Amino acid sequence: MATLRSVVLDNFGEKQALQNGKISLARMRGVLQAALLISPIILLVNLNLAKIPCNREAMLEAAIALGNGKPGVLATTERILWEQLLTLASGTIHPIQILSNIDKMLPWSQINAATAATPVKSWFVIGMQLYNIPIAIYR
Repeated sequence: MATLRSVVLDNFGEKQALQNGKISLARMRGVLQAALLISPIILLVNLNLAKIPCNREAMLEAAIALGNGKPGVLATTERILWEQLLTLASGTIHPIQILSNIDKMLPWSQINAATAATPVKSWFVIGMQLYNIPIAIYR
């Protein structure tokens, strides 16, 4: 089983990972905290979030502002992602298979329909604006 440190070093190279603290275990924890507090969907963005310093105070404020009233398709998508992430963490399945499972399990028709539906499409933004919280959890 790989350690968090070995994952950082394998993915970013030891020199880059350790040089000037640009990528550190703390930053990897920041990505995990964002997934836990905001949504695991953040793990699917096309950015290397471990390279960007996160603002933990803004993350906590965002989590409070968003609350628990997630639209159904969002909650279903997050549940599938968490199930697959926990399966991956157990080490019983190859990461490529996890991606395949996620692709097969996600309710794509509902997701596509939700992208046009304002309450679902803007759920993250509305929750943040309701409490006048800046949306940038990453600096």
